[in-house]
Amino acid sequence: MGTLWPAIAGREGILEEVSVRVQKRLLALQINDIMQSANISKTGLAEKMNTDVTQLNRPLDPDNTSITLESLDRLARAVGKRLRIAFADAGNSRSISNQRNYQRPRQKL
Repeated sequence: MGTLWPAIAGREGILEEVSVRVQKRLLALQINDIMQSANISKTGLAEKMNTDVTQLNRPLDPDNTSITLESLDRLARAVGKRLRIAFADAGNSRSISNQRNYQRPRQKL
C-alpha cells in the first residue's frame, strides 16, 4: 500500500481526515504512557486538572478529535509537561517527535 495509499486517499479527499485521526491516536497513546509512567489514574489526573473524569475522556479517546489547545495545555501541566506544537512541511513524513524545536530567526541589530 505504501506510496499508492496517499495518492488514492488524496484523490478521495480523505487523507487529511485520516492524518488527523492518526495524530490524535498517537497523542492519546502518549498521554496514556505519561499517566502510566507517572502512576497517575484518570481520577487523579482529573483532580489535578480541576475537572471530572468524563471531561478527561475526550483527550484520552483516540477517536475523538475535538479537543482544545487550552485543554491539552492544562493536561500537560497536570502531568508535569509542557505542550509543544509545531508545523511541518506538507511533504514531510518525519514524526513529530523527530522534529527540531522551532526557533525564531535572530534579527540583525
